[in-house]
Amino acid sequence: MAGGAGKLAAGAGTLASGIESAGSGAGTVKSGATRLADGSASLENGLHKLESGSSELGAKLQEASAEAGSVKSGDGQAEMFADPIAVSEHKLTDVPNYGTGMAPYFLALGLYVGVLMSTVILPLRDAAGKVKNGWTWYASKLLLFAPVVLLQVALADTVLIYGIGLKVPDVAAFYGISAVIALTYMTIVQFLVSLADTVGRFVAVVLLTLQLAASEGTYPKELLPHWLQTIGEWMPMTHAIEALRLALAGRAPSLIGEQLLDLAAFAAAFVALTLGLFALRSRKIRPAQTELGTLQA
Repeated sequence: MAGGAGKLAAGAGTLASGIESAGSGAGTVKSGATRLADGSASLENGLHKLESGSSELGAKLQEASAEAGSVKSGDGQAEMFADPIAVSEHKLTDVPNYGTGMAPYFLALGLYVGVLMSTVILPLRDAAGKVKNGWTWYASKLLLFAPVVLLQVALADTVLIYGIGLKVPDVAAFYGISAVIALTYMTIVQFLVSLADTVGRFVAVVLLTLQLAASEGTYPKELLPHWLQTIGEWMPMTHAIEALRLALAGRAPSLIGEQLLDLAAFAAAFVALTLGLFALRSRKIRPAQTELGTLQA
């Protein structure tokens, strides 16, 4: 009886716990029933909206069907639906092959390198004789440098046109454009070498590298970084390449002349700088030469 009474007491505790859990569960069921009732009301409202929207859709489709039936179909309309976008192509010129397209870039590069290499063998800094003034000194160097540059132009263009077979609409104009480009390069490199000798050649190489990146020789300007686009217009090689491209395309001489005028502006600026440099040096050298001549006499 004592054991049974213990079990009875334990069972009474379990029963009490179960009754408490049942009460909690009943509260949860009540909350869920409330949510279910709210959801049912929302569902009913949504079904009403769906029914109204279906009716409106049916009415609009009937209107669209009536309007579509009134449109007269034909070959033109069918073609429009089949190909709604048309592309209009306008060619500025015909470039026959890849070599013709790249020739301006490599010719402009070759002329610059030729001018730069000529400074290694030509004495552009030291005076060959007695210095009278800066003008005559500069003229003596110019008469030494310019024929070599023009000879390089003649050789390069002749090999391109008659050796490789580059098609040029106006051969004489092509030679003239190349000469203007090379002489412009000559003025730039001559000033740098006359100013700083080997250091000047190094600066000329740095300038060449910068021009290769900014001159639109291989990529359109829009694909270049913004800072290269900005300085590209101030690079002589940009205008040299454009002038050669226009010449190969047979474009109007006025367009080519604009590029050549830009190159002439570069040339005039560096000629003035070189003349000023020789004028300053001649003022320093003439007293020394006069003194030396007096001592020899």
